[in-house]
Amino acid sequence: MDDAVFWIDWIVTAVSAFFLFLLAAAQENKPIGTPQVFVAVVVLGLGGMFVPFAFRYFCYDGTGRIKGWGHVIIADVIGLLVLLSSVAAGVKTYGG
Repeated sequence: MDDAVFWIDWIVTAVSAFFLFLLAAAQENKPIGTPQVFVAVVVLGLGGMFVPFAFRYFCYDGTGRIKGWGHVIIADVIGLLVLLSSVAAGVKTYGG
């Protein structure tokens, strides 16, 4: 079951990818809109601070093992949503 936990990888990828998109846009002097800045704050806040703490509290037991398959699915879906929102906002900033 522990091998199915991908939310950690997806959160780190989301934060890294989005800030690389912003850095590339800044280097090319592309304007960064308010929605993209808001997504950056949300991705950093959720991905870096809130989500790991919340998952540790709700999805893992006292020994550090995930509680069940439902918790794996919920955690992975939330991690994937953060990743997809980060990529969508990055494409809007850099690619659009």
